[in-house]
Amino acid sequence: MLLFIAEAGLVGGLLGGVLFGAWMTVTNKLFGWHGNDVFSSQAIADHKCFLRMHLDASGLTIYPLKIAKVCRDWKIGEGVGVEACDGQTWKLRASRGSGARYTPAQPIAVELIEEPIHIPSHAA
Repeated sequence: MLLFIAEAGLVGGLLGGVLFGAWMTVTNKLFGWHGNDVFSSQAIADHKCFLRMHLDASGLTIYPLKIAKVCRDWKIGEGVGVEACDGQTWKLRASRGSGARYTPAQPIAVELIEEPIHIPSHAA
C-alpha cells in the first residue's frame, strides 16, 4: 500500500508537471492562450510594470508605469556606514532616519505606458 502511494505520488507528480508545462507551452505558442501565466513563471528581471495611484478630493488618478530595465548596480545610501565587507557580504550600520541602505547607482528610467486614468469622486 505504501509503495503504491509513493509510486503514484512520484510518477503522478512528475508526469503531471511535465504534461501541465507542455499544455501551457503548446497552447500559448499555437493559440496565444495563457500568456500571463506562461511569462510569470519565467522570472524575467526586466520589463516590470506597476500602477501608481493618487487619491485626492477630485477622485482617483491611476498612472500605469513601466520599467524597461531594472537596476543592477547599487551604491551605499546616504548616512549609512560600512562596518565590514566579507567578499560579497556587507555589514552596514544605519542610523534612524538615514534613509535607504542601498540606492541605485544610476537613475531608474520610469515611463508611462499610457495616459493617466482619472476616476472622478462622487462626493458632493
